[in-house]
Amino acid sequence: PKPNAPCPCGSSSKCERCCDDSPRDRRGLRAAAGGAAGAAQQQLNRPPQRPTTPTNNAACAAGPSNDAHAGVAQAHGAHEAQTQQAAAGASSDARTGTITQNTHQARTRQAALAGERRAQFSLGLALEQAGDTAGAIEWLSRAAEQGMAEAAYNLGVIYREGGSAADGPGVDHAAAYRWFRHAAEQGIGNAGYLLGCYCAHGAEGVAQDAEAAAWWWGKAAAEGHAHAQYNVATCYRDGVGVGKDLTTAAAWYTRAADQGVAAAQTALGTLYRLGQGVEVDTHLAVMLNARAASQGDATAMYNLSVMHGVLDFDERLEWARKAVEAAESAGETGATALL
Repeated sequence: PKPNAPCPCGSSSKCERCCDDSPRDRRGLRAAAGGAAGAAQQQLNRPPQRPTTPTNNAACAAGPSNDAHAGVAQAHGAHEAQTQQAAAGASSDARTGTITQNTHQARTRQAALAGERRAQFSLGLALEQAGDTAGAIEWLSRAAEQGMAEAAYNLGVIYREGGSAADGPGVDHAAAYRWFRHAAEQGIGNAGYLLGCYCAHGAEGVAQDAEAAAWWWGKAAAEGHAHAQYNVATCYRDGVGVGKDLTTAAAWYTRAADQGVAAAQTALGTLYRLGQGVEVDTHLAVMLNARAASQGDATAMYNLSVMHGVLDFDERLEWARKAVEAAESAGETGATALL
């Protein structure tokens, strides 16, 4: 600033710190400024240095050593070796499993050729699962001819369904009936049940015979087959194939109901509601129908909707709605008229 001019720092007069214009002070200021500028230029001209992170570990501050790099490489190599070893082990296990399976199959075939019926049965099942129906029939037949009931039953299923492969025998109800009979005579309950169904409805090569149906169902029922128990109970209730006997019908319905057959629970509930073959028990009738209704039985729902004097109107109306919904979902017509 010029002498006697206001100070640039904002003071109204010169101040000694900023505005002393003596030649000596001006030269000092220029020299100081020039020295500072030169030092700054020298600092800029120096080569840049790598920054270091303060740490208590001198080795870390200096960067990883060759030993550290070697350790990382060694660990990576060990990991790859372990991975390759594991893969080799898995491949070896797979080969071992395949060899074991092939060895087992070879032994089974050898035993089957030697005439062991259990091995023949196992071989027949394996071939059926593999899609070789013709081979399955051959070995199952050999086992069945030696009196193996399970093999005879499986043959019946193959002929009833026609086989699952291109080389299957096709549906042959007469052959199925014959093999099912072999199995049923040896105590296979489901075979007896299916024989009863064949006799009840008839099929190509199988004559319809209500008495034979009731007999086969009765045999299977005695062996504990739940649906056979229901069917034979219905035979006794309606007098089809056997003399009508509501007491016996109630006994068989009870056994089937205890095994969870919804239709048997509904039928038994009706017997208790009407007092047919048993004493009247409306509360037990409600309980049985409710069990069947919980399994989706529309008839049981309808029965609950007409339980006058046992259930109130709102409860009966709700069961009627459920009965209609269940019947319509099953494709039954006229369900809305019921509501």
